[in-house]
Amino acid sequence: MLTLYGVVHSTYRQPDGMGRDGKPYTGGSKVQLLCDEQLSNGESRTSILTLGTSHQDWFDNNIGQEVQLPVGALGGRGQQVTFFISKGWSPPDENRAGTDALRAAGADRFAAAG
Repeated sequence: MLTLYGVVHSTYRQPDGMGRDGKPYTGGSKVQLLCDEQLSNGESRTSILTLGTSHQDWFDNNIGQEVQLPVGALGGRGQQVTFFISKGWSPPDENRAGTDALRAAGADRFAAAG
Protein backbone atom coordinates (compact mmCIF):
# COMPACT_ATOMS: atom_id res chain seq x y z
CA MET A 1 0.00 0.00 0.00
CA LEU A 2 1.12 3.54 -0.72
CA THR A 3 0.26 6.62 1.31
CA LEU A 4 -0.33 9.84 -0.60
CA TYR A 5 0.23 13.12 1.24
CA GLY A 6 -1.26 16.31 -0.20
CA VAL A 7 -3.31 19.45 0.32
CA VAL A 8 -6.95 19.35 -0.71
CA HIS A 9 -7.26 21.88 -3.54
CA SER A 10 -10.83 21.40 -4.83
CA THR A 11 -13.66 18.97 -5.48
CA TYR A 12 -16.12 18.65 -8.33
CA ARG A 13 -18.75 16.37 -9.80
CA GLN A 14 -17.83 14.75 -13.13
CA PRO A 15 -21.07 14.46 -15.17
CA ASP A 16 -22.14 11.30 -16.97
CA GLY A 17 -20.91 11.25 -20.54
CA MET A 18 -19.96 9.35 -23.65
CA GLY A 19 -16.47 7.90 -24.07
CA ARG A 20 -14.37 8.13 -27.23
CA ASP A 21 -15.39 4.56 -27.97
CA GLY A 22 -19.06 5.61 -27.99
CA LYS A 23 -19.89 3.84 -24.74
CA PRO A 24 -21.63 5.82 -21.98
CA TYR A 25 -19.89 6.20 -18.63
CA THR A 26 -21.12 7.19 -15.20
CA GLY A 27 -19.70 10.35 -13.68
CA GLY A 28 -18.73 10.72 -10.07
CA SER A 29 -17.20 12.92 -7.41
CA LYS A 30 -13.55 13.95 -7.79
CA VAL A 31 -11.02 15.51 -5.42
CA GLN A 32 -7.92 17.40 -6.52
CA LEU A 33 -4.81 17.33 -4.32
CA LEU A 34 -1.66 19.44 -4.56
CA CYS A 35 1.27 17.05 -4.15
CA ASP A 36 5.03 17.56 -4.26
CA GLU A 37 6.71 15.18 -6.67
CA GLN A 38 10.36 14.37 -5.97
CA LEU A 39 12.55 14.65 -9.07
CA SER A 40 15.64 12.54 -9.81
CA ASN A 41 17.91 15.58 -9.31
CA GLY A 42 16.69 16.05 -5.72
CA GLU A 43 14.38 18.97 -6.48
CA SER A 44 10.61 18.79 -6.31
CA ARG A 45 7.70 20.13 -8.31
CA THR A 46 4.09 20.56 -7.28
CA SER A 47 1.55 18.52 -9.23
CA ILE A 48 -2.19 18.33 -9.00
CA LEU A 49 -3.64 14.83 -8.77
CA THR A 50 -7.31 14.11 -9.42
CA LEU A 51 -8.82 11.11 -7.64
CA GLY A 52 -12.31 9.65 -7.64
CA THR A 53 -14.04 9.69 -4.25
CA SER A 54 -17.28 8.72 -2.57
CA HIS A 55 -16.54 11.18 0.28
CA GLN A 56 -16.81 14.56 -1.46
CA ASP A 57 -18.40 16.23 1.60
CA TRP A 58 -15.39 15.34 3.76
CA PHE A 59 -12.96 16.75 1.21
CA ASP A 60 -15.12 19.89 0.83
CA ASN A 61 -14.74 20.43 4.59
CA ASN A 62 -10.96 20.00 4.33
CA ILE A 63 -10.07 22.29 1.41
CA GLY A 64 -6.66 23.80 2.13
CA GLN A 65 -5.82 21.10 4.69
CA GLU A 66 -3.07 18.49 4.52
CA VAL A 67 -4.40 14.93 4.25
CA GLN A 68 -2.96 11.46 3.94
CA LEU A 69 -4.73 8.81 1.88
CA PRO A 70 -4.09 5.12 1.27
CA VAL A 71 -3.81 4.74 -2.50
CA GLY A 72 -3.17 2.16 -5.14
CA ALA A 73 -1.31 2.83 -8.37
CA LEU A 74 -1.62 1.58 -11.95
CA GLY A 75 0.82 2.01 -14.80
CA GLY A 76 2.91 0.01 -17.18
CA ARG A 77 6.37 0.40 -18.58
CA GLY A 78 6.67 3.89 -20.03
CA GLN A 79 3.18 4.92 -18.93
CA GLN A 80 2.12 7.63 -16.52
CA VAL A 81 1.19 6.29 -13.08
CA THR A 82 -2.49 6.65 -12.16
CA PHE A 83 -3.44 6.75 -8.48
CA PHE A 84 -6.75 5.75 -6.89
CA ILE A 85 -8.03 5.90 -3.31
CA SER A 86 -8.01 2.40 -1.83
CA LYS A 87 -11.38 0.68 -1.75
CA GLY A 88 -12.96 0.73 1.70
CA TRP A 89 -11.19 3.93 2.84
CA SER A 90 -13.28 6.09 5.15
CA PRO A 91 -12.42 9.60 6.31
CA PRO A 92 -11.02 9.90 9.84
CA ASP A 93 -13.30 11.22 12.57
CA GLU A 94 -11.25 14.39 12.98
CA ASN A 95 -10.62 16.58 9.94
CA ARG A 96 -6.84 16.64 10.36
CA ALA A 97 -6.26 13.28 12.00
CA GLY A 98 -2.76 12.05 11.38
CA THR A 99 -1.22 15.19 9.90
CA ASP A 100 0.20 16.44 13.21
CA ALA A 101 1.87 13.06 13.74
CA LEU A 102 3.40 13.30 10.25
CA ARG A 103 4.83 16.74 11.00
CA ALA A 104 6.26 15.48 14.28
CA ALA A 105 7.93 12.60 12.43
CA GLY A 106 9.59 15.10 10.10
CA ALA A 107 7.63 14.16 6.98
CA ASP A 108 7.87 17.02 4.53
CA ARG A 109 4.63 18.01 2.86
CA PHE A 110 2.93 16.22 0.05
CA ALA A 111 5.31 13.40 -0.92
CA ALA A 112 4.01 9.98 -1.93
CA ALA A 113 5.66 7.24 0.09
CA GLY A 114 5.44 3.48 0.00
